[in-house]
Amino acid sequence: MKKLTIILLLFLPVVLTAQQSAYKSSPLEYMWKNVGSTGFSQGKAYYINLAFDPDGLPWVAYGDGAQQEATVMKFDGNGWVNVGPASFTSDIVWYTSLAFSPSGQPYLAFRDRINGFGTTVMKFDGTDWVYVGKPGFSADGALYTTLAFSPTGEPYVAYEDDGFASRANVQKFNGTKWEYVGKANFSPGVTWYTAFAFSPSGVPHVGFQDYANSQKASVMKFDGTGWVNVGNAGFSAGQADYTSLAFNASGEPYLLYADHEYAGKATVMKFDGTHWVNVGMGGFSKNPVAFTSLAFNPEGQPVVAFLVPALSWKMEVMKFDGNSWVYVGDAPLSADDAESVCLAFSPAGMAYV
Repeated sequence: MKKLTIILLLFLPVVLTAQQSAYKSSPLEYMWKNVGSTGFSQGKAYYINLAFDPDGLPWVAYGDGAQQEATVMKFDGNGWVNVGPASFTSDIVWYTSLAFSPSGQPYLAFRDRINGFGTTVMKFDGTDWVYVGKPGFSADGALYTTLAFSPTGEPYVAYEDDGFASRANVQKFNGTKWEYVGKANFSPGVTWYTAFAFSPSGVPHVGFQDYANSQKASVMKFDGTGWVNVGNAGFSAGQADYTSLAFNASGEPYLLYADHEYAGKATVMKFDGTHWVNVGMGGFSKNPVAFTSLAFNPEGQPVVAFLVPALSWKMEVMKFDGNSWVYVGDAPLSADDAESVCLAFSPAGMAYV
């Protein structure tokens, strides 16, 4: 795996003028600023994930150093500090996913080598990281783990089970044990790049690259009984890599992916209640992209972050301004090559990557 330079940045408005709507297309309106020191982890960092606590402080989880054991750190306003002990797992982790419960307790999901490469979830009890249910609870090895909380406060985890042809699974913790939401291995075939999110009304959705439909994008939701397609299965124009799923405030699902119909450039589509439609142009990025992340800013605009292999794996951030996709700040913005990308907005509305 390539060397990774960890960068966590936020953008701040530098100038606000009466001509704000026209000025937003200019990267000069924003500057990206380091949050604390650069390279703050003890070792190389892998599978970085970002979330905000109830106080609005950014936290990051990652596999740390040569052993890639899990570490979680937070920015306390002055610097980055460990949350609990560093490298608190006893073996390598992959696909970290960090989320806070409605009561503000941090949870971490990951692929856990010491427990059969299965899915494990831990939470921080104020002193230590402790298991939530059985470690390695997936039936077999797990890929692309994603953790999210339902509106009622139950932790859900989506993943691909590589012992069952990499089909999609979602489980929730019922207070005692992990149980399947609907049936196990519910996707029609192999899935890759599983993305998971709840709609504003609390319906779990999963987006993925769908091998049963020519590796195009599909999104499914749980209707209370089983998993059903949202619109047509395989709705993207071409093969969809690096899918990222998010909802706008109106409850419409948006899916970002690298679109092979456009040589791997970025495309965002949304479901309008009947069909999946492009948001702006398909393949709107200048170059093919990888490792995508999608979120909505306080104005309700979709914002995307991704790496650009043609630019030495540096990062770019763009937003849809209602007419077209424009850069947010400098492009590319990372100083060197990166590998993990996670975009999130703080409670105060600032974008962090």
